[in-house]
Amino acid sequence: MRIINKSAVLAVLCSKARSSFALSNQTSSRMFASSRLIFQHYETTESTQDVAKENSASLKSNQILAVTAGEQTQGRGTSGRAWMGLRGNVFLTMALQSKEVPTTLTLLPLQIGVLVAERVDKLLKQACNSQDHTVHVKWPNDILLNQKKVAGVLIESKVIAGEVWLFIGVGVNLAAAPSIPHEGPNRGRPSTAVQQHCTEQQLPESTAKMFAEDLSEGLVQWLEDPTTTSRKVLTEWKTWANIGEPQVLRETGETVIPVDVKDDGQLVVRGEDGRERLLVADYLY
Repeated sequence: MRIINKSAVLAVLCSKARSSFALSNQTSSRMFASSRLIFQHYETTESTQDVAKENSASLKSNQILAVTAGEQTQGRGTSGRAWMGLRGNVFLTMALQSKEVPTTLTLLPLQIGVLVAERVDKLLKQACNSQDHTVHVKWPNDILLNQKKVAGVLIESKVIAGEVWLFIGVGVNLAAAPSIPHEGPNRGRPSTAVQQHCTEQQLPESTAKMFAEDLSEGLVQWLEDPTTTSRKVLTEWKTWANIGEPQVLRETGETVIPVDVKDDGQLVVRGEDGRERLLVADYLY
């Protein structure tokens, strides 16, 4: 298996080449093309969410912090479930003030899902030469690759100096997929990794950091795009969503069929009784 050239991955993920920067055992930091974005990388950390919450206190109001790690030892997913982190995967938290979001705030999870899905799909097609895969967004922001989970998003909030900050945690299985239990509090959908679909190539070690950089810049571009609207977010999300495919509610085991998404991001589903209802915080298995 040949290793994909680093510059080839960079060309896929990035609109323009970026200079690299040295990594230490502690942290490295740099400024991006947008002066609003500050990127910090740690070789190892317990949780990028916790690091971002601590470090964002020193940011200016319009700045965005992106924290990544080569290894995460105590990551978490939705509802406090463990996020199993394997080296070579993406562990990223992006921090920004809630007032920076240009749409209805409840649509942010959908938009993040779209940004991740676009990059996973592009990496598979252009770096791995994969043509037999499908990438979907499962409401609100899980990313599925051939119906298996390849990425997830966790958004938390915290009030700092009187301002509400959002912490957008993103985990992407690039190099390896963890084994997901079928029972217990951490049970979930079977997982997969991008590398498993690169049958003839091996992604370089730097792919995870480059993916995180590009995703962070993509968020900034979306925030600054004057054409951004709530309607546009919903339209783009629907192009990636698996609307119409049966899903299972984690807590009850009921099979529901997603029908549509409302203007505020709530999912319309048809239950086993044939009636339609709205989902707000339910977890689709």
